[in-house]
Amino acid sequence: ILNTLTLDKALKLAREKIKIGALEEAKGIYKEILEKFPQNKKAVQGFSTLKKSQQSDTEQAPRQETINQLINLFQKGELSTLIEKAQALLDQYPNAFAVWNILGAAYKRLNQYDNALKSYRRSISINPSYFYAHYNLGNILKEVGKLSEAIESFEKALFLKPDYAKAVDLL
Repeated sequence: ILNTLTLDKALKLAREKIKIGALEEAKGIYKEILEKFPQNKKAVQGFSTLKKSQQSDTEQAPRQETINQLINLFQKGELSTLIEKAQALLDQYPNAFAVWNILGAAYKRLNQYDNALKSYRRSISINPSYFYAHYNLGNILKEVGKLSEAIESFEKALFLKPDYAKAVDLL
């Protein structure tokens, strides 16, 4: 980043990445700045704030047992109950990327593609390294005929999990 941008522009870019939910990218920018300028107060503060917010998001995620209950509802086909419970959870835990992903799957099964796309994209914006959301987004984009976007999603999924055969088959 610092090879192409000034320090001030790199700091601004990191703040913009945070605003759009690209937290890992922001973290990477701050790390690069701190490697070259370890005493830069703005970068130290931004990186510290970012780490604290990510830790608090993790602490504020629903328990795995609750996620498993949503998955069970999906497997039983109780989609309206799943959607109701997922939305209530998201009111409490708005950054629960796994819940957004499960909600997207429920919407997809109900052929509510716009809602499914929004849910998968929200999951990815919270956690860009969440393989399942990229894979699921690719599937729905393929289904609605957005093939170049679908390929891009599958490629991201494969980058995150190179040995995932289903994604390879879809390319």
